[in-house]
Amino acid sequence: MHAFGLTFAYISKELKIPQKNVVRWCKEGELNKEFTRRVSDPEMEKELEKWCRKMLTQGKRMALPEIQHKALELSRHAEFRASRGWCKKFCKRMQIARK
Repeated sequence: MHAFGLTFAYISKELKIPQKNVVRWCKEGELNKEFTRRVSDPEMEKELEKWCRKMLTQGKRMALPEIQHKALELSRHAEFRASRGWCKKFCKRMQIARK
C-alpha cells in the first residue's frame, strides 16, 4: 500500500490499526497467511521438505527427533532451536507424515 504513495498515517487511520503495525508490516514483508507467522528460514525449510519427501519416497517414515536434527543441520541461524512445536507445525504445513 505504501508503494502507491499513501502515507503510513493515512493507511493506519483508514484501517483503524496502529501506525507502528503498518510500518512493521511494510518493513517485514509478507506473512504466511495460513499460520500467521513468518517463516524464519525459508531456504532451510525448502531443503528440509525435499529431504523429508526423499525419505518418504524411499519408504522411510521419520520421527520428530530425526526431522529436528536435520533441521538443525540445515539451518544457518544460530538462534534456531527446532523445537518439538516448530517441528509439528512444519510437518503440518508441509503435509509430511511421520512416525
